[in-house]
Amino acid sequence: MSYKEKSGLIERNHPEINLSRQTDLMGISRSSIYYQPVVNQEKIEIQNAIDKIYTDYPFYGSRKIKKELENHQIKISRGYVQNLSEIWESSRFIPIKNWD
Repeated sequence: MSYKEKSGLIERNHPEINLSRQTDLMGISRSSIYYQPVVNQEKIEIQNAIDKIYTDYPFYGSRKIKKELENHQIKISRGYVQNLSEIWESSRFIPIKNWD
């Protein structure tokens, strides 16, 4: 059973079994029940803009992507572009030409 399925079975207002005991029985930490992820909409929009540029121009480096973003009134550092580029490059397949 996955964590998501286990946490879905937790009843916050159960009349007999308190929250601590339910999490012990499910084998998940109690603090994870209270965690609410923070979604930063501005960060998501920046990532989507970088992704679009990166998809349209995969040969662009971090400097050119940063310049493209500045043309769209988005001001971020080149380091941020580099971090995202490293994540994307590690998750995609790049065919390599065979010179033999």
